[in-house]
Amino acid sequence: MNPLLASVPLVLPCVLLACRLSPTIASVSAVGAAVLVVLLTGVPIDWPSLPEYLGITAEVLFILLNGMILARLMQISGAMRSIGHWVSSATPGIGAGTAFVVFGVVPFVECVTGFGIGVTVGVPILITLGHKPAKAALYGLLGLCAVPWGALAPGTAVASSLTGFDFTTLGVMSGWYNSVVLVVVALTVACGTGFVRAALPTFASAGFLWVAKADAAQERRAALQTRLDEAIAQYTAGQLNLDTLTKVEQTLRPQIAAAERELIPPITDARVKALVTAPDLRAAWAELSLAEQRAIIKAGFDIRIQQTQNRGQNAFEPGRVLMEPRTR
Repeated sequence: MNPLLASVPLVLPCVLLACRLSPTIASVSAVGAAVLVVLLTGVPIDWPSLPEYLGITAEVLFILLNGMILARLMQISGAMRSIGHWVSSATPGIGAGTAFVVFGVVPFVECVTGFGIGVTVGVPILITLGHKPAKAALYGLLGLCAVPWGALAPGTAVASSLTGFDFTTLGVMSGWYNSVVLVVVALTVACGTGFVRAALPTFASAGFLWVAKADAAQERRAALQTRLDEAIAQYTAGQLNLDTLTKVEQTLRPQIAAAERELIPPITDARVKALVTAPDLRAAWAELSLAEQRAIIKAGFDIRIQQTQNRGQNAFEPGRVLMEPRTR
């Protein structure tokens, strides 16, 4: 068959959709074009295998139909809006929310159902996040790149039978080669949502300033510690009395502690910053959700729970919970 004729059923619906015709017209036209190409070229038809092909087609259509019904019901019931608001509130910005949908929601749904259903779930959520429909559709389709096999891996099965490669080997190879595609998708999402333009200059400038400040604090701390060590060495050698050493320590140790505090990185979590700068710390803490409280505690403290010494006791023992400020 002529390659140009073979591509007509694929190119025609794309052209019709680009001309803003309805998807129904585009799909019916594609099927009609495929039938005409077969009839005009006289390609032999494998009639005995026709029932099998019709069964696969019906299965795919049934999955797609149910996926579209699910997406429509979730949209009517407000579930899509609720999920979109949850994603928006749980992530620091539209860029992070989009990445969560593209690399989390869409691939998960696609792994469970396959056949592009992840797009029907992810696109409405992306629209709720604030994307225009065209951009939301693009990001939803990019999310499918994270799952090159789908749920049932029909493409991998067909390619395995055509090439002679082992099914599992071909699937693993597809995953490795798909890692390059994932990098491109990640860059596309980051640039398209403005995450790189907005965050990178800020992070870079803040990082450079903090590094310069930390270097200066480190040098100052080292100089102060050297002076203190010399005073202690002089006291040990009998060249300095105890009163003088005490005055030196009282002067230098607070300065050393101040220099060490300057070595602590600045707060980069917006939730932690909002908490520590709130006028009423207790009220601000009470307004946080349990998940946010846990995240802040884990970010600032190392938590260990000691084994109880009272066997069989179910009462809570606060003394068993050990919390230490994180130093790493």
